[in-house]
Amino acid sequence: MRRSPIAALVIALGFATIANLDRAVAGDPARPVPLQILAINDFHGHLEPPPGSSGRVDSVLAGGAEYLAAHLERARKRQKHTITVSSGDDIGGSPLISGLFHDEPTLEAFDLMKVEISSVGNHEFDHGPAELIRLAHGGCPPTETCAKKSWKGVKMTYLSANVRRERSGTLLFAPSAIRTFEKIPVAFIGLTLKETPSIVTKDGTAGLVFEDEVKTVNEEVARLRSRSGVHAFVILLHQGGFVGPGPANSCNSLTGPLSAIASRLDKDVDLILSAHTHQNYVCRIAGKPVSQSGSFGTVFADVRAALDPSTTDFASIKITNTIATRDIDPTAKMTRLVDKWRVRTKGTGDQVIGRLSHDVTRATTAAGESALGNLVTDAQLAAARESGSPLPQFAVTNPGGLRADLSFAARSATRQPGEITFGELFAAQPFANTLSTVTLSGVDVKTAFEAQFDNPAPGQVRVLQVSANVRARYDPGKPAGARVLSLAVDGREVVPTAKYRVTLNSFLASGGDAFAPLASGTDRVELDTDLGALVSYFRALDQPYAPPPLGRLSVG
Repeated sequence: MRRSPIAALVIALGFATIANLDRAVAGDPARPVPLQILAINDFHGHLEPPPGSSGRVDSVLAGGAEYLAAHLERARKRQKHTITVSSGDDIGGSPLISGLFHDEPTLEAFDLMKVEISSVGNHEFDHGPAELIRLAHGGCPPTETCAKKSWKGVKMTYLSANVRRERSGTLLFAPSAIRTFEKIPVAFIGLTLKETPSIVTKDGTAGLVFEDEVKTVNEEVARLRSRSGVHAFVILLHQGGFVGPGPANSCNSLTGPLSAIASRLDKDVDLILSAHTHQNYVCRIAGKPVSQSGSFGTVFADVRAALDPSTTDFASIKITNTIATRDIDPTAKMTRLVDKWRVRTKGTGDQVIGRLSHDVTRATTAAGESALGNLVTDAQLAAARESGSPLPQFAVTNPGGLRADLSFAARSATRQPGEITFGELFAAQPFANTLSTVTLSGVDVKTAFEAQFDNPAPGQVRVLQVSANVRARYDPGKPAGARVLSLAVDGREVVPTAKYRVTLNSFLASGGDAFAPLASGTDRVELDTDLGALVSYFRALDQPYAPPPLGRLSVG
């Protein structure tokens, strides 16, 4: 039977519609493949909402694992392909609720939040590579019990392409992980901060080599491109930059090491999710989108991308830093997990140790002095002087060891305003570094104070905090070696040929944070921990602690 031209056209259109439907169901090889990447960084064990200014972003209350998990769940809805990743420092420097239990609670929470991949940050090495491997793969600490009856390891995959064992040359963790979305492979490459040996204790990185980030990435990209045919690359980089004031999605005057790294990466690198500097920004460097999402679980990056089936590369990438506000219903499973660990810390963490008259914060003056730094160094000097002779003359500490503010406001209905608990002191000084008193020459002391301006991380000055009997005046604009204008102890200028007894933590005593001159100390006397000194200081007070006026450090 002969069909009319119109009938033939209708039938043809019907077959075309069916063919299009079949192709849509099977996956159109020409249609971009959507991919969502949710990213966090520098969580540092903050299962509970961070206190004070640490828990505010753009003037909004944020953070807490219950709320972060809820936001991530909401963001994933109706997304065909989604993956959640971290750029490191998931643990380390953690509050009591996690730090007291070897940070196993945080890794349990990460599995519950469906974090699939994480690069290894510098704080993952706080307790050494053996402890990190245990947390990753399972088992109990050699001299302690597991926080849980049996720790089976974290489900997410740790990556570190640039950390090798010195003797064997083998990598400590896998360099990369490939995930495939509708037959398109996407490689995630994890990078650890190259300067890690200078900012954690020597025991934490003993026997390890930390290689250059750029060289490592470019070699791994070339390897995956040739062997696995990968063209889509995401870098989980534990290094970052600094920006000026602005909302979470701004890029205000980006400075620091990130720019130099990003601009030298292989042209096939598509996206850099950075970390370490606890900043919020969404920027573009040398054509590459880069971001960082604050710290402590207050912000996450919601990356909406499209993959091109014809090139198997990214066709488009859009990043939105999203605040994990506390105005939504928390995730019930995460609430149960946090409550479980909160109960286990209750007896220890809720002990009232002392009282405050005002907030004691990490906020710094133009010269780098903070009220918390003053409190900590005064407490350390007092503890050292209680220990007997030879008496120390002054104390110093590193600002990186100060992790949380002390707030006057009561954090529970059972507390009076101003009461400070052991848990809050633990959050402020979570590393429990051993204190030492050592003998240093005046030359070493002055050289150490000069080293504040020569930190290996560009743009990041680490100003030593000092006890009440020290006065230091700086001019960072002067030439190297002449930036410390004056340095006095008990009203007397430090003399190069004199000897000084100095109290400091074990991290600084080993030359940490690039303060190599402090490692020259002799006649070492071991003391309590920095946390123990802080607890003892509060217990010895017969009235609320009132922060003294600032002015120990000044800029000339």
